[in-house]
Amino acid sequence: MTEQLKIVEALSRGLRHEQIDRIVALHNGYRAMHGIGALAVHVTLMESAKAKVDDMVATGLFSHGHRDGRRSSSYALDLGYDFTEFAENLNRYAPTVDDAFRGLTKSPGHRVNILRPMEHIGVAISQLDGQPYVVVHYGRLTVRNKDEL
Repeated sequence: MTEQLKIVEALSRGLRHEQIDRIVALHNGYRAMHGIGALAVHVTLMESAKAKVDDMVATGLFSHGHRDGRRSSSYALDLGYDFTEFAENLNRYAPTVDDAFRGLTKSPGHRVNILRPMEHIGVAISQLDGQPYVVVHYGRLTVRNKDEL
């Protein structure tokens, strides 16, 4: 499935296409400036990021963990994204997606995640009490799953 079809599919599930597209473009531009390959949008990581942001909004818990104590990677695993590497970035209260991304690049830990040798990205955006919440999931599939693509 092409990146455009994946974004269209995400849009059909109610995700904010233009903001997501912008965050993906900012990531890939930043990675290019550092000589690192682009991330492809992956439907399953879009779904895992959406599940994570929905959970944060429902519980008010802004954390890399899950409300039941599991790691954030459990969202991707539960949806069938079998990875060799996974990372997550979170942002809240930034007035625009550009501000959210800029905030991530200023944090050493978040910047490392942006520049890691990943293949895929999934993004979700929601709001709690009028404040935006952004979840970005990054992943690299296992060799077994790459053969199935």
